[in-house]
Amino acid sequence: MKEVMEAHQVHGPRPQANSNQPQAPLPSSTPELTPDPSGKKKDTKTAILIALVVLLTLTVGALVYLLLYTEKSSSDNESTTPAASQEDKKDVVGDEPKETADKDPQADPAADWKTLSSQAYGISFKFPTGSEWAANVTDQELPSGQKATGSAKYVPCGPNCGWALNLRVITQGSSDDPGATYGDKQLQGNDYYRLASKKDVTRDGINGTRWEYTPADDKAATIVYYYFTRGDFAYTFDVNMNGSKTDTVDITKTGEMIMETLQFDR
Repeated sequence: MKEVMEAHQVHGPRPQANSNQPQAPLPSSTPELTPDPSGKKKDTKTAILIALVVLLTLTVGALVYLLLYTEKSSSDNESTTPAASQEDKKDVVGDEPKETADKDPQADPAADWKTLSSQAYGISFKFPTGSEWAANVTDQELPSGQKATGSAKYVPCGPNCGWALNLRVITQGSSDDPGATYGDKQLQGNDYYRLASKKDVTRDGINGTRWEYTPADDKAATIVYYYFTRGDFAYTFDVNMNGSKTDTVDITKTGEMIMETLQFDR
């Protein structure tokens, strides 16, 4: 009996586990979602692509603007300087070069001329240098009022030619003083010469009158007369008194240049 009970105890059922103990969880049928790194890469690539497109658009726009601006500036420059271009072409193609209108105001054609002064009569003037020219002021006093005579002469022209300037110094108010009508009377009744102009002039601060007579043809030259008064003296100046012409020297023009240098010494 005892052996049967021991056998029964040995071969009886094993004790079951406590139903209150926690059991291991069963695996879930839905897997956990993990972040996909490939999504961020796609966003970065998209942003870079957009930036490149914007940059390319700005670059193309800037290049187009520069090209248009350059063409406009070039056309503006051409439109503002057509006259100068035409003038330049004219100077090069023309038979004769265009004479320059603007001359140097400092240029003095008489700068290297000789100067003749007369302290006794308070005048001085310049005349061309070289052996072809001679000038003088000489005392030739007359009872009628003349005090001195003078001239500037182109010597090769001969005795009846080349008087670029002929002058007289006269006591003012004397019988030899022709007065302010000097030039009006010089060629009265001469049909070959006509009075071209009469005007008031000033030389070295002294007021006077100038008369210009032109010949009837080109065989003779213009004659010019001047009359000034200063202090006790009256002064007459005849430019090209014979109206002569030469092949080498413009007598009237030289006489007028001499008159431009006239000074009344103080």
